[in-house]
Amino acid sequence: MRLRLDEVSPTPLNPRCNFGTDEDKTRFGEELRQAQPAACVAVTRAAYLALWPDHEGRLVDAGHVLVNGERCFGSAVHVGLDAVSRFWTA
Repeated sequence: MRLRLDEVSPTPLNPRCNFGTDEDKTRFGEELRQAQPAACVAVTRAAYLALWPDHEGRLVDAGHVLVNGERCFGSAVHVGLDAVSRFWTA
């Protein structure tokens, strides 16, 4: 499935804070323009909030919440891509 990046909110549960330098994100983001090596995993906002209703104020206004693949997501946003082509959704 292909999702626009503005339709996805990163999860507040991700313990990882460092996704590399701006140079790292640029390099990885440019690689994503050619091919995405692995799928990101996202769930619907409703499914996510059914488990963590107290997170509603911490999510951006988006229909899906990213649960895996935040480095890919962040790098794609960093280089200005509007979508990532490989999402698994539930």
